[in-house]
Amino acid sequence: KFQQAVEISAEASAITLPDLRYVYVKPTWQRLTGYSRDEALGQTPALIQSSEMKLHVSEGMLRASREGRSHRSEECIFRKKNGEEYFAEETMYPILSQGKPVFFVLIHHDITARIRSDRAKSEFISLASHQLRTPLTALRLTLNALVRGQLGSVSETVEQAAARAMEYAVRMAGTVSTMLSISQVEEGSLQPSQSPVLLAPFLASVREDFQLEIQRKNQICTIDSPEDLVCTTDQVLLRE
Repeated sequence: KFQQAVEISAEASAITLPDLRYVYVKPTWQRLTGYSRDEALGQTPALIQSSEMKLHVSEGMLRASREGRSHRSEECIFRKKNGEEYFAEETMYPILSQGKPVFFVLIHHDITARIRSDRAKSEFISLASHQLRTPLTALRLTLNALVRGQLGSVSETVEQAAARAMEYAVRMAGTVSTMLSISQVEEGSLQPSQSPVLLAPFLASVREDFQLEIQRKNQICTIDSPEDLVCTTDQVLLRE
């Protein structure tokens, strides 16, 4: 009854020896990967591992098996018998006997649809951010020329309205930059730099950017930080 309950469950799981050689694979696992029980037994997860999977992911699994501990990764890229690649979340649980692992249970989740959806979202945000930057730059240049009187004299009311519009354009440009940074972080294409940042003057400069908004809302923004407090980080991303 226990075996029947395991085999009809939706989990695509397998059982391996401590060296990760398969001794049991569920029918669900077989349907997902395309490999039969006979083809899988005695093999390791290298049987389905894609060449696109990053080295640190496979090394993490091997290290966990040697240390006899649980392990989980959402970065696995596997390849079915028919050559189709898919993304998977792989979770390993050791079965211990007298403190030593005698088996590992590997639970296999196909997360291809989620990964592709996340990538599509990131690509859309990246594209939208780039497309918004050009008209925003043109808008800011025009408003700046208007405020400076480069387009001719205007009334005080118009000048104030243009200045306020300039504030919103600057704020929107900041939002677009934040969107682009988030997209790049999710894609893994953004490489943060590391440099020492004095926090007190840094925070003061950020406050200065919002000074007009602080005054408009009749608020007070106080910075309480030691002058010599340093943080090693990416200053641009910290500002975002």
